[in-house]
Amino acid sequence: MLVTEAVSFSMVLPRGKTAAMAIEKARNSRLASCVRGIGKILARILLRVTIRGSSEFPSRAIYVANHLSLIDAPILHLFLPIRPVFVVYAGMLRNPFYRWVIGQADHFLVEEDRPFALKGLLDALVRGHSVLIFPEGRMSLTGGLRNIQEGAAFLALHSGAPIVPLILRGTHHFLWGSPAPVVKKLSPKVSITVGRPVRIEVPAGIGRRKARRLAFLRLRELMEAGFFQSTELFPLFESVRRAARLHRFSRLALEDPILGTFSYGRLLALSCLLGRALGQRSEPGERVGILLPTCVASIALVLGLCGRQRVATLLNPATGRAGLLHAVEIASLQTVVTSRRMLAEPTLAGIGEGLSAIPGLSLLFLEDLQKEIRLGDRLLAWFESRVSPARAPEPRLDDPAVVLFTSGSEGPPKGVLLSHRALASNVAQALAVGGTGPGDKIFSALPLFHAFGLTVGALLPLLGGFSGFLCPWALRSRTIPRLCYASDATILLGTNTLLSHWGRYADPCDFVRIRMVIAGAEALRPAVRRFWSEELGLRLLEGYGVTEAAPLVAGNTVGLSKIGTVGRLLPGIEARLISIPGIAEGRELWIRGPNLMTGYLPARVAGADFREGWYATGDLVERDKEGFLRIIGRLRRFAKIAGEMISLDRSEELALDLRPQSTHAALALPSPDRGEQIVLVTTDPSLTLAELRQAAVREGSPLLGLPSRLLRSKAIPLLPNQKVDYVALASQVAASVLDNDRLPGELQKR
Repeated sequence: MLVTEAVSFSMVLPRGKTAAMAIEKARNSRLASCVRGIGKILARILLRVTIRGSSEFPSRAIYVANHLSLIDAPILHLFLPIRPVFVVYAGMLRNPFYRWVIGQADHFLVEEDRPFALKGLLDALVRGHSVLIFPEGRMSLTGGLRNIQEGAAFLALHSGAPIVPLILRGTHHFLWGSPAPVVKKLSPKVSITVGRPVRIEVPAGIGRRKARRLAFLRLRELMEAGFFQSTELFPLFESVRRAARLHRFSRLALEDPILGTFSYGRLLALSCLLGRALGQRSEPGERVGILLPTCVASIALVLGLCGRQRVATLLNPATGRAGLLHAVEIASLQTVVTSRRMLAEPTLAGIGEGLSAIPGLSLLFLEDLQKEIRLGDRLLAWFESRVSPARAPEPRLDDPAVVLFTSGSEGPPKGVLLSHRALASNVAQALAVGGTGPGDKIFSALPLFHAFGLTVGALLPLLGGFSGFLCPWALRSRTIPRLCYASDATILLGTNTLLSHWGRYADPCDFVRIRMVIAGAEALRPAVRRFWSEELGLRLLEGYGVTEAAPLVAGNTVGLSKIGTVGRLLPGIEARLISIPGIAEGRELWIRGPNLMTGYLPARVAGADFREGWYATGDLVERDKEGFLRIIGRLRRFAKIAGEMISLDRSEELALDLRPQSTHAALALPSPDRGEQIVLVTTDPSLTLAELRQAAVREGSPLLGLPSRLLRSKAIPLLPNQKVDYVALASQVAASVLDNDRLPGELQKR
C-alpha cells in the first residue's frame, strides 16, 4: 500500500484537493520568462553561482537538497537543467516574494497541520515527474546538515525513483533569507554540487519499519557524502585564511590560559611571523620539530611552517630523552623549536640537555625569536596573513604537512606523514556529520602531538568557523572542570582515562553549557559513560580513529548514535572487513579514503600496512546492518592457545569489571604445552584467579580465555597517552614467568 501513517516530514495534500490535483502548475508568461532570464544573469554576477559534480539529471527522480535560505528554491529553479515539482510548505507562501517566485515552478503544497499520505507525490513520480524536496524540514541554523527526515527515503523506496543529492553552499551568507547567525554579504559565493543518481534498495524479506529505517540511513549517507564532496580543499594555511575571510578576521578563533584570546587575524599574523623566521633557517620540504605544550603558539607554528612548505614535526616530551632521540633520528630533524619556560618544568628535567647533545641538531627558543621581531616584521606578517605575496612558494594539497608519531604500544614508534589533503579532508568529513555551528566552542586538553588533539581540537574549529579553547594541563584533574566552566565551551573532547580522572572532581555546573562530549583514542568504559551520563547529565559520543587516517574513521553523532559502538564510517571512507583464520568474532578493518597518510618514517616501513591502496588497521570489528561499528580488539592482542585464537582484551575486561580502580594488563607468553599462555599483570592487591573464573562463568565467557598466571605490581608501565606500554611490560614479565623462582623488581607472582 502506498499510503503510510503520519510521517515526520509532514507532507500533506491541500484541503479539498485530490491527489491528482495536488500539483499546481507554473504560471508561464512572457513577463515571467523575461524575469527568469534577468534573475539568472543577476545571480551569476551577484552570487557567482557555479554548478559542479555529476551531469546526470534523470527526468524521473527525487532531488534532495539541503536547506540554508529562502533563496535556495529560486536558485535551484534558475540553474537546474530540469523542471522538477518543488515541495513547498504552505506557510512559506505568506511571503509575497516567495509566493511569486514559487509560482513560476510546478509545486506541491504541504500543510504542516495536517499530516497525510505521500500518495500525491508517489502518483507524480509514477506518472514520470521529478520532485525536489528539502528533507531537513526547515532551514539550517549552522550552515551544515540538520536532522534529515524520512519522507524522501520513503518515496524512493516505494517509487523506485533514484535519489539525486543537491548540496547548496553559501546561500546562508546572503543578506536576506537565512536565520543562520553567520556573516551576511551582498555577494557571497554560491555553489550547487550535484550527486550521482542512486537507487535506494533494501534486503528482501525485512519488515516495513526496518526497511524504512535502512532507506533513511542510506538517504542520510548520500546527503553527508554530498556535503563532504561539495567542500573545496586547500592547504592548511590557505584553508584557515579562507575561513577568516568568510567569518571575518576579527572573529575569535582560539584561546588558551597562557596567551589569552586570538582572533583569526591575530592567529594568522603570528603564523606568518613565525613561518617567516623559520623559513630563513630551513629549506622547503624540510621537517622542523616542535616541542611545545598545547597552546595557540603551537598551532600558529604549525600553520606558519605549513604555509612555507615546511613539515611540522610534533614531538612528544613525555617520551623522555630516548623517545625524543628516536623521533629526531627517524624524522631527520635539524631544528627543533621549543621554549625555555617549558623545558624548565621539573617533569622535563634533562630534556633540553639531551637534545642539545644530539649532533647536527639546533634548538630554537621562542623567547629568542620574540626578541628578534621588529615593527617591520609585524607589518609584513599582517600583510602576508591577508594576501599571498607574489612569487611566494605555496604548498600543494598532496605535499606533507605534519609528522605525528604512533604511541609505540606494540613496537617502536613510527612517524606518520600526513599531507594537507589528508588533514583538510578529515576536517571536512567531520564537519559533514558533526552538527557543529558558529555558536559552538570546543574545549580540548588533548596534546597536539596526537592526531585527535590536532585535528579535532584545533583544526576542526579553525576550518569550521567556530572557536576552540586549548588547555595544556590535561592531567590537572581539579583544574579542567573549572576551566571548562570559565571557557563557556559547548563541546568537550576527552579519552576514557582523562574523563575518569576529570569526573572525580567535577560538578554538574562545571559543564552547564556542554551539549556533547566526544570520546576517542581508547575504548570508553561503561562505568565512565554511566557516570558522565547519569551523574553529570551529559551526552557522550564515542568515535574511532587511527593516526594513519588523520585520525577520524567513524563516529557517533547527535543525529545517529548507538551505545556500545564507535558509530558509522565518515563520508568518503570505504571499508573492507577481512576474515582472519582462527578468529570467530570480528574481522580486520581495512580502510581507504582521502584522509589516509602519505607513508611512514623511517621510509623502510612505508608500505608495511598498505595492501593495494587499502590500509589494514589491525583492529577487529563487527559491523551491524545499520553500519555501526563495534571494536572487538587488536589483531595483535590475541593469544593462540591449544589451537584457538583468544582475545587478551577479554581478560583485562573481566579484571576491570571486578576492580575498576586498578590497572590491569594481559600478555601472551610462550607455553611448553599449549603454545601460548595468558599472564595478567595487575596493580590490585587482592584480585585472584578464582574471582576471574567466577566472573567468566557468570558472563558465559570461555574459560580457555582466562589467564593461567596472575602477577602483581605496584605500577604498570604506561605510555605518555596513559595506555599500557606492552613492550616494556613484556620485557619485565617474561623472565618471571619462565623462571618460577626469580621474579624481577616489584613483580610478585600469585
